[in-house]
Amino acid sequence: MGLKKNGAPDTIFNPNNFITRAQFGTMLSRLLYDGAYNVPLDSKSLWYQEHLEALQENNIMTKISSPMTRKEIKGWIILMMYRIANK
Repeated sequence: MGLKKNGAPDTIFNPNNFITRAQFGTMLSRLLYDGAYNVPLDSKSLWYQEHLEALQENNIMTKISSPMTRKEIKGWIILMMYRIANK
């Protein structure tokens, strides 16, 4: 999905690594809003800030720090799908 973390290329797939809420929120935002909140590479803003603010404004996702477990991701996906369907 074009994410970069600590300079790692966005083509590396690490399914066993933890994912942060910022990374998950950015992926979800890109799916929902078609990249409308992407930040230019030369921006001083955090790469995920616009994505998370959009999700927060729409009450889709609120927490943005700490890693997420697979179990937690499953729960968030169900909750977010419910919130999106009931908007």
